[in-house]
Amino acid sequence: MRKLQLMHLGKEEFQAPPPVTSSPLGPGIQPVEDEEEMDEDDVLIDNIEKLALEAGATALILDFPCSDPTRSEETAFNVDQSLVTATRDQLTDATSRCPLETKTIEGETLSRERALMLLQLRAYQLQSDPNHVALEGMKPRYRAFSVYTVDDERIGMRAVENHHYADPPAEDAKSLYGWETVRISSPVLPVSPAASIMTTAGDICRVMRNNFRIHRDMASIPTSMQISVSHTKGFTLLEVKKIISLYTLIEPHLRQLNRGYRASSAYQNICGSVRRWSNLGQVSVTELGKNFDPDRILPSFRSEAMLGEMDQYMPTDILAYGDDVSQSDQIFFVSLWCYADITSLCKAVTNTGPFRKTSLVALCRGGEYTEETDLTEDEEFEAAKAGLSNANFNIVDASRGVFKFRGAAHTLDPAHISCWSIICASVVNFAKHADPETFKAAVTGIVLGGTPMLEVIGVPYDVQKWYKSRMQDSGSFMPDDVVDQISWNDPFYARV
Repeated sequence: MRKLQLMHLGKEEFQAPPPVTSSPLGPGIQPVEDEEEMDEDDVLIDNIEKLALEAGATALILDFPCSDPTRSEETAFNVDQSLVTATRDQLTDATSRCPLETKTIEGETLSRERALMLLQLRAYQLQSDPNHVALEGMKPRYRAFSVYTVDDERIGMRAVENHHYADPPAEDAKSLYGWETVRISSPVLPVSPAASIMTTAGDICRVMRNNFRIHRDMASIPTSMQISVSHTKGFTLLEVKKIISLYTLIEPHLRQLNRGYRASSAYQNICGSVRRWSNLGQVSVTELGKNFDPDRILPSFRSEAMLGEMDQYMPTDILAYGDDVSQSDQIFFVSLWCYADITSLCKAVTNTGPFRKTSLVALCRGGEYTEETDLTEDEEFEAAKAGLSNANFNIVDASRGVFKFRGAAHTLDPAHISCWSIICASVVNFAKHADPETFKAAVTGIVLGGTPMLEVIGVPYDVQKWYKSRMQDSGSFMPDDVVDQISWNDPFYARV
């Protein structure tokens, strides 16, 4: 299972600290844990204190001139390794116990406050991917790659049978190894330049392939590559409506860019169609009658202004009143444009079932704009059922919102990761910024057919070419690292 987190940058984006490359796993890659999950480490504190007593920790860490002859590259490397897992409390404790009064940098006495600040800066650098986007309030784990096991019985080997393999063993295949479900979560990365995504994905894929034995993608192992896309400026209600409208219309096209089995009924609980399996989608296909909307999913009212806004951006003559459009689709799209706040809209296009997720999850809250919301106990209970409770939000997403694309299977091919990420980011970017005329023309062309979808939403030619070269005659997509049937003699991703 992979999670890649992308951020569109607005004018006010934060700047990441200077890159460092001293990580033992390669440039900027660390299995970083949350601060609150780390234990105290006396060895770490002693290392920092020893270095401070010898030469002044901050002078060495920041490569300031230091006259102490005991300074060495080996000492610097050792303290860097300690700082990789240092917590804020550990740094504070180490600095508070160091006699810094006699330490100077360029003739100036080193204060305890400055020493702590410089230690924290170095620790931040060592714990961060050089390409990450630094956001205010972000947990350390979102500055770098984190790799950890998850206990989820829905994901794993339980559905695997011997006949799924070529050359199966005589014994039960899934019992011959000890399996763990591993989640790889990326740092928050900028959408542009695309080359940085490729480089970063290549680094982590190389580390995972060479240090672990990872089962290749197979239909009976329900893992996903989740791409989370956000923007430093957040989203307006109109932008959320445009993004969801565009996605639901091109969702069938996007399914063709992923393994065919992802569209099967077995995967409806993992990446089901938004138009069919979201709360709004399920209400839309329900027979009109007494119990038509028992959970009150549909918007409470619709106004001429709302319908007028829909007509500005959508071909309402086709989607709302066209003879060739089903009643369920008419209900879906008209309702989508009649929600008065972001929270209600995102609740509607989410599935509140505990074991079902749609291929796009809109994790956003707010009124006219995405914003962090304080919920009452009753509101929190209702939000939890919709997957929109405070517990579902990272602090960096609570005020901005995030769109999670779940249609792709897991892979350790950096080109595949990069190309699919760019497509997901292009969907959000085009819908957010397109003016009424451009958006309506694009959507109309997609609905009527014949419009090159990837080109319209601004997907670079190289990415389009990458996908076209991997489409089979049947119209299904076949990635480079995938075969029709995996041999039991070699079920793992190859080392590189």
